[in-house]
Amino acid sequence: MATDAISLWEEREKDSFEVSVDPHLSPGVDETTNKALEAREEADRAQEEAATATREAVRALIEDQGLTLRDVAQLLGVSYQRVAQLAPSKTKTGLG
Repeated sequence: MATDAISLWEEREKDSFEVSVDPHLSPGVDETTNKALEAREEADRAQEEAATATREAVRALIEDQGLTLRDVAQLLGVSYQRVAQLAPSKTKTGLG
């Protein structure tokens, strides 16, 4: 919205300038905001690790243990559809 307003006011093209917002927060709010951002980054990393571990577990349970997609879903606490997405492609047509 600021870009639109400046563009109209200054009669300039929107892409001819850049707008940056630098909020000035009180120390307590700034610290809380930083904690929230750090926690979200940590959660994103944990989610990626969980996704990798789940993919590896699906592969191992199907290929190494010979379990069905439904059995793997039950063991991992995810849906059959999610296991089918993660399953090695040769498994998708053979087991179920």
